Amino acid sequence: MSMLLRPPSGIVGAVEGTGINYSPDGNGNYNITFYKDIQALLSAGWLAANQPNIFFVDGTNGLDSNIGTSPLFPFLTLTAAYNACTAGQNQIVYILPNTVHIGATFTWAKDKTHLIGLTAPIGQASRARFSATAVFTPMFNVTAQGCIFANFEAFFGQTSATGAAVCWLEQGQRNYYDTVHFAGGGDATQAADASCRSLVIDGVSGQGEHFFNNCVFGLDTVAQVAASATLEMLNHTPRNRFRDCEFANYTTANAPLFLKVGSGGIDRDVIFDRCIFRNSTVGGGTAMSQAFSINSAAGGIFILKNSLVVGPTKLQTTDSALVFGDNAYGAATTAKGLQLTW
Repeated sequence: MSMLLRPPSGIVGAVEGTGINYSPDGNGNYNITFYKDIQALLSAGWLAANQPNIFFVDGTNGLDSNIGTSPLFPFLTLTAAYNACTAGQNQIVYILPNTVHIGATFTWAKDKTHLIGLTAPIGQASRARFSATAVFTPMFNVTAQGCIFANFEAFFGQTSATGAAVCWLEQGQRNYYDTVHFAGGGDATQAADASCRSLVIDGVSGQGEHFFNNCVFGLDTVAQVAASATLEMLNHTPRNRFRDCEFANYTTANAPLFLKVGSGGIDRDVIFDRCIFRNSTVGGGTAMSQAFSINSAAGGIFILKNSLVVGPTKLQTTDSALVFGDNAYGAATTAKGLQLTW
């Protein structure tokens, strides 16, 4: 598409990152050409010299035939934007504030490739979000390392239950999450599945060392009724950190958990710093019998610093002797971290 237009002062030729080309017509005006797809950019010789580092996705107004490098011409699907990225180049996929639909497990396997929502950073129920359109699990599977995920919601609600209904599976290394809402169990049949999870961190071959900042895990709108867990850690995942995070559950039975860790689930430690674990029972709910189910051979310790657990009857029904917190939770008057046994 072309039109006659006077460009901003000093701009002639391709404008990097926009897919727009200005060319003079000899009469003091300029032709402005909007390139609508990657092939047109290649034909114009623009892409090779101006490798894009950002791509945009709009799940409502985008087109996969767009160039994707401008919010004016975003892709429709995450697949199109992801396929345009090159691993290891610190390229960014931006999600505009609409729902992007996922029809099958999306595997994020490109190292140092980032996914960021362009919307108000409210943390919970972000309008830049992903939602499943079919029955499958997990919704996302991250196997890459060195990635940033920020400011979006992953909403996983299916109309029929499926075994191991996992919203987000993290199998990568040293990834950073900021203001992400992991909303698993978004449908009643799915929430009734004991293997429903909002996040699973799987250490596979020693993978871990992830940082979660200002994130929300779980939902307080759909009742959890089975022995599901908001967060589960597996296979010796080491040194994961959670800061200023909220874990939210609405339960109508006492079996669900905030955290589940079996034998050998972690390595070294897990730190929850200024986190809130909130079990909502408003409107006829039932308190969880325990917040955490942690095997005594989990493989490390769990530190709750300046954190608060609200709602469950007990921290653990069987004490693992692995959970430690501030002395405000115990009787001691020293600065030593105390084992939480209530």
